[in-house]
Amino acid sequence: MKMHFLAALGAAVFFSMPVRAEQVRFPQTGAPAFVITTPDGWTHQPDGDGNMLLISGNKTASYALTIGSYSGNLDDLATGAMKAAGANAPQQMGPTIISGFRGYEYDSSMVNPSGVHVNVHMVAVKTDAGHMASVTMLTVDGIASEDYQAAQSVLANTSIVGP
Repeated sequence: MKMHFLAALGAAVFFSMPVRAEQVRFPQTGAPAFVITTPDGWTHQPDGDGNMLLISGNKTASYALTIGSYSGNLDDLATGAMKAAGANAPQQMGPTIISGFRGYEYDSSMVNPSGVHVNVHMVAVKTDAGHMASVTMLTVDGIASEDYQAAQSVLANTSIVGP
């Protein structure tokens, strides 16, 4: 699992890409895998570090999907990810479940390379004793209510197909 996903995602919030809505499966084969239907106008692309980025059409919200080996605890995972991205230390916001996989939610913030303040919401779950999956939402300060609701819908419809 690569920890560079938040930094790449923070920069990717402002890249231009073609617009199309679709169901995204990451990784494309095997299990566990995320299955997410993106809202209209969202795009997706790999980040070059083994993660998948989902990006809103107006670049005010984005997600990083990560699945990989990890045998440590999720608090340490979130702390390491935030540190690698240059984000503030995460606050654990409580337990959560995605498709029966248990984990925790974390909140943080950072300033991206363009100088924009970005709010970070990470959901990390253990898929088994040696693996994890995380879905991390980034939103810019001042995001419009309807854009934030669309971003929240991505997390609400996130599922993980199991091993």
